[in-house]
Amino acid sequence: MFSLPFADPLDDHGLSNFKGFCEVDLGLDKETIRSHAWRLKKFLEFVGDTSSVSREDIRDFLRWVKENYTRGSYSNFLKTLKVFFRDYLGREDLVKTFKFPGGSHLNL
Repeated sequence: MFSLPFADPLDDHGLSNFKGFCEVDLGLDKETIRSHAWRLKKFLEFVGDTSSVSREDIRDFLRWVKENYTRGSYSNFLKTLKVFFRDYLGREDLVKTFKFPGGSHLNL
């Protein structure tokens, strides 16, 4: 279990540090940042209790995405989760086992 570093992650203010990280540290453009924030909100809404997030929570979410979205959307959701957990929070252990579909070159 892992506690997220902000009190109300569904609030735009709670995501501002993540957005800043994407802009400054990763050099992402505004549209990419907006997309990451939207997908991250979907994940946080799915999880509900953001006081602790586990690999199983992430797995359940990705299973739901796989059942409800296209393969390309699945890849985008996974990319967002990797940017958030691995790059922003330094918690690669939570997302390193998840692979992009079809042996994609994106398996970062």
